[in-house]
Amino acid sequence: FALLTYRRLPNMASAPNALAMFGNRLYVSNANNDTVSVFDAASLKPLKTIDLTPIPAMRRLRGVIPSAMALSKDGKRLYVCESGLNAVAVIDTAAAKVVGTIPTGWFPNAISLAPNGKMLYIGTQKGLGRGPRGPLTPRAATDERAGLPDMPGMVDAVRIPDPATLKVWSRETLRNNGLIPAARPTAPSIFPRELGKRSQEIETVVFIVKENHTFDGIFGDMPGYDGQPEYAEFGEKGWVRELGKEIHIDMMPNHHRLARQFAISQNFYMEPQASGDGHRWLVGVYPSLWSSRMFYAGWDFKAKSSARGRLVSFGSNGSQIPEDYLENGSMWEHLERGGVPFRNYGEGFEFPGVEESEDTGKSGAWEVANYPMPRALFNNTCFDFPIFNMNIPDIARADWFKEDLAKYRTGHGGKIPKFIYIALCNDHGTGADPKKGYPYVSSWMADNDLALGRVVEHLTQQPEWKKMAIFVTQDDSGADDDHIDRHRSFVLAISPYSKRGYAGKDHTSIMSITRSIYSLFGLGPNNMFDALATPLDELFGMKPDFTPYKSVDVDPRVFKPEATVDADDPRFMKRRALASPVRMDDPAFMEWLRNRN
Repeated sequence: FALLTYRRLPNMASAPNALAMFGNRLYVSNANNDTVSVFDAASLKPLKTIDLTPIPAMRRLRGVIPSAMALSKDGKRLYVCESGLNAVAVIDTAAAKVVGTIPTGWFPNAISLAPNGKMLYIGTQKGLGRGPRGPLTPRAATDERAGLPDMPGMVDAVRIPDPATLKVWSRETLRNNGLIPAARPTAPSIFPRELGKRSQEIETVVFIVKENHTFDGIFGDMPGYDGQPEYAEFGEKGWVRELGKEIHIDMMPNHHRLARQFAISQNFYMEPQASGDGHRWLVGVYPSLWSSRMFYAGWDFKAKSSARGRLVSFGSNGSQIPEDYLENGSMWEHLERGGVPFRNYGEGFEFPGVEESEDTGKSGAWEVANYPMPRALFNNTCFDFPIFNMNIPDIARADWFKEDLAKYRTGHGGKIPKFIYIALCNDHGTGADPKKGYPYVSSWMADNDLALGRVVEHLTQQPEWKKMAIFVTQDDSGADDDHIDRHRSFVLAISPYSKRGYAGKDHTSIMSITRSIYSLFGLGPNNMFDALATPLDELFGMKPDFTPYKSVDVDPRVFKPEATVDADDPRFMKRRALASPVRMDDPAFMEWLRNRN
């Protein structure tokens, strides 16, 4: 393969990442296009393209993510890891087609044929997932993951299946991925049943994203929910145990009030592990194979590091870079193609290596690397609204959002964007800082809660409220325990059409929000993940209640908004020039945050 390092393969697809060769045939897996290219190994002439689309209905959509490959000893079978489907494709090389699939653990990305040719060893990056986390829900001794780190990888040892077994396993792969059609409700809904039709009830959609909490962490002690009160540190009966004090309060009252007044999903799970991939999922992008493998390896970049695979600055910086660009693009391109005017507040320019320690201006960011920003996003972003920067209170973000929305309305004939994206990040948390108005770690959560309440209150006072839907979720669930699963979080559905006080039971995820947004605007799916996600129609009815939301103050023992304000620096410019108090999702900090009691 040394020669191939210096020769350009013609007609290549996007994100080629693995090679396999038998005789005069060279196979290349293309992660972004869900194909395997076949070349003449000597001339590099392209011979065939093998399509890995699992069913005909998905032919225009991507998400299989082919990665590692292995060949049978006789070269008649090619085994391809389908990272996006949690499966291995079995390809008949003579016919150049998939003849079946082998179900695997979560995100297979390595594979090897045993020396005897009868077994496959399949490495899965995320194994069996995390499961419950917390002192009351330890892993059982019989659990394969007992005693291992939070989410250990796994190697499957699988016997090469005979045709009958392969047929059964192939069906299982389809079922695991929702590729076997299932009945959905047919009753009238705010979500159009016909593709391409816009909702008659909803014209404006707002997506508010926050940081790092599980369902139990915030809602685990609320009656009627499937929660664990002992994990609800930020619940209605939450607690502060810091500096030798113990205070019991409703830590995030606006979250709880919103859940009661509107609707929440309690069976909602996060696709991501941390912010590095979380903010990609939030903009409708399944992380590329490159991102999935590199964001942990590049967590603590050091220019002089001698460790292999560490010479990349990545970590939990969550904005798209060229390696992430998918065939159909992100949410931003999809909205633009669909003619949906949008405005972005705080997402999309937290690139690898970004500094929050210089005089960053209003954006809260000082870029140190020249990464491009997608045109559709650049043209529709408010750069006066800061990205993740713990020097800036979320309540200030709320005020600045309201200011900019008013300016937008004035400059656009009295209209606001049809889609609004808002990032409120301070529930990430960092160390206590009484001088800035944060006497406890929990104060950051209270700041975030109050900001959320004020933003929602403002939106429900707008004339567009009568035809508005607001979705609120997290970027990941890294900070808290949860008795169901470490990946369980929540989505709040806030609208005149929300079912009042309803706790949804449908199995949903971030891509369920994405699918629902597209559906309301009459847009079709943009990739396989949003196409197959369960929509959030369970959380909505057809009878509207136009009562606006009234925010409530947080407990002043934990957070006093006036204490964050410096009369000589009302726009927080001095603070923006300070070093960020915490690296986003720093593993050491998150572990301390979880165990400080």
